[in-house]
Amino acid sequence: MSSTSPSASRSERFGRRLARAWKVLLRQEVRVTRWLITQGMPAFLATGLLWLLKIALIVIVGYALVWPAIVLAVAFVALKILGHADLDADPYAWEWKHGSLGAGLYDKSGQRLDSHDPNDNE
Repeated sequence: MSSTSPSASRSERFGRRLARAWKVLLRQEVRVTRWLITQGMPAFLATGLLWLLKIALIVIVGYALVWPAIVLAVAFVALKILGHADLDADPYAWEWKHGSLGAGLYDKSGQRLDSHDPNDNE
């Protein structure tokens, strides 16, 4: 016999688990607040202390997550720039060869780049 109600999806189960965890955290927060009050701390200070701890935790986690994100963004931009760069094209593609003016340093167009004295026989 098949049931008429569909089973819960993974996302629903995950959401329910998150809700249960959130409720547990809220209960623990109430317990800590009550314990601080029984220890003699005023209620507004106990609540403020817990809020301060929450904010500090958010700042620490945010700080810890921002730096890897910045590093990844810089790496991504650098890779994008390197991907568009024509690394093989060298505007100064010099080559040692024996050309029209003898052995020497020539560019791609055949122009000799090093100093050459045609009267020097050395």
